[in-house]
Amino acid sequence: MAFRNFTSRVGAGTEPDVNREGYRIPDDFDVELAGDYVDECTDLIREAEAAVLKLESNPGDQELINTIFRMFHTIKGTSEFMELVPVAGFTHKAESLLDLIRDGKLAFSEISADLTLEAIDIIRYYLRIVETASGGEEIPVPPGKKALEEIIDRVIEDGRPLAEAVRESSHTSGPSPHYSFGRWNSSQATREKQETGMPFDDTGEAESEKTAEEESTVRVTLQRLDRLVDLVGELVISHSSLVQDPEVTSNPMLVDKLARAGSTLRELQDVALESRMVPLRATFQKMSRIVRDLARKSDKSVQFVTHGDEAEIDRNLVDLLADPLVHIIRNSIDHGIENPGERESAGKSSKAEIRLQAFQEGGKVMIEVSDDGRGIDTSKVFEKAVEKGFVQQGTDLQDEEILRLIFHPGITSTEKVTELSGRGVGLDVVRQSAERMQGKIDIYSERGIGTRISLEIPCTLAVTNGLMIQSGSEKFIIPALQIERVCRMEESRLLPRQEETEMVQISENRMPLVRLHQLFHIERETDAAEAGILVVVRSKSGNYAVQVDRVIGQQQVVGKPIRTPFALKYIAGGAILGDGRVGLILDTHSLINRVTDKKFESITQPPVSEPGEPAIV
Repeated sequence: MAFRNFTSRVGAGTEPDVNREGYRIPDDFDVELAGDYVDECTDLIREAEAAVLKLESNPGDQELINTIFRMFHTIKGTSEFMELVPVAGFTHKAESLLDLIRDGKLAFSEISADLTLEAIDIIRYYLRIVETASGGEEIPVPPGKKALEEIIDRVIEDGRPLAEAVRESSHTSGPSPHYSFGRWNSSQATREKQETGMPFDDTGEAESEKTAEEESTVRVTLQRLDRLVDLVGELVISHSSLVQDPEVTSNPMLVDKLARAGSTLRELQDVALESRMVPLRATFQKMSRIVRDLARKSDKSVQFVTHGDEAEIDRNLVDLLADPLVHIIRNSIDHGIENPGERESAGKSSKAEIRLQAFQEGGKVMIEVSDDGRGIDTSKVFEKAVEKGFVQQGTDLQDEEILRLIFHPGITSTEKVTELSGRGVGLDVVRQSAERMQGKIDIYSERGIGTRISLEIPCTLAVTNGLMIQSGSEKFIIPALQIERVCRMEESRLLPRQEETEMVQISENRMPLVRLHQLFHIERETDAAEAGILVVVRSKSGNYAVQVDRVIGQQQVVGKPIRTPFALKYIAGGAILGDGRVGLILDTHSLINRVTDKKFESITQPPVSEPGEPAIV
């Protein structure tokens, strides 16, 4: 239901009781209608938040001011319609402040942007409560609501200047209000938000934003879309089985008809997958807000540049992507970006730049986060790696290899622990997230110039592009994104064992060897150690080689989880092959741990992408 149609029915000019405590949701609350209400209001506050961030760069843009005002006005009307008195009352209060800005009686400034974003966070808090609420439940008062209302009252009712109202609120509301002179005060706000389940960086659900030219849409649950994709996957499996059936292959007419059906089926599969794809625009917008807040908190001046937010990924990957991006940006601002004074002393602009960009290449998406900060001190990283036991003192490693160590737990380039980062867990989380998305991560940094971290992830996990390999009579699938190269196994490649681990040399790189037949106790046609094929696989511990008997070829498969009462080691899932048999998808990231716990070398080439002109947010 489109709630904008109801705004004119309710008393838009009335002001509900905004300070009422212990308000309960009406007993006859329509839960189904509430879902539509939350969805529409979420879209509205997302548009308002984007407009506020843009308005900071162009405070004279009247259309942006009007947009923000309209968003709040619409939320107020729909909240009144739903009889959600606290939401409508608070939104009316915030709308009154925006009205002064819209009429030119109050200049849009850094402080008013702070307060507007705080109001958006409070509305978002309300929406999370309403989303899971039922009739009769009490709506708690959001953290920071009273302090913000006091500031607005001082401006509207007492005619105080905005900065003065904020300053007075800081003195009268206690030692730790959410904002003090327009600066985020984390000690109380962060604690309150954590206690109420409202994270500061707001990395919750992300959805596709409306474009300038709105398309006709219908809301469909993710469960239905997932079911559609699953059914299409079953069709693909059935079709593949038919195509390889001997009775079919001997009949040219059937082969021709199945070929035409296969073409239609592939198109159907593409459409089903596309229905679950969403642009990265909403995720990028969240990062823009996070950069702004973290930069203010750390007293650093940062310009956030984005490009490629129209790139699309599977909706199921959106939540997995948000967390690593937050960790990368947090580390960049806290450790990578220098203070304005340091930057000026180094001959740089006092305003740093963080660039977030994405672009699609075939079935994968490249996402890069770069900054022009101080870069990573590899000597400190190496010292920490020695301390943690990842490498031995005196080991000769290139800078590229040392940089890869920073993705291990407990590794950090700084000794100072701050509220933002410094405990050596951030980039370890990023690496783990990349693995869950069946992707890979690279890092490139230069002292005094900056750092770039790139994530390469598949557009969707519903369909896996894999390399079909065979060991003995068993067939396995290795995700294509994890494969570095394929070469013949030769006796000359074998190296002396290193701490009970077999090693091979491929080009200039030494790496551990995993013999698949030994791992899964598979009988081979030959026992020759130098026979077969080597598939070089990337992993968190560096590249390693998997020995197989033969490579069947690249194939697109529909991956399925394997549910058993016992754990399946080194297996990420399964796929029905064309002959009806099950092919096991190898868990390439845990496979190496079976062979060794040691950390081996990994040489990574820096990304070389510089697409298009960016947009400055």
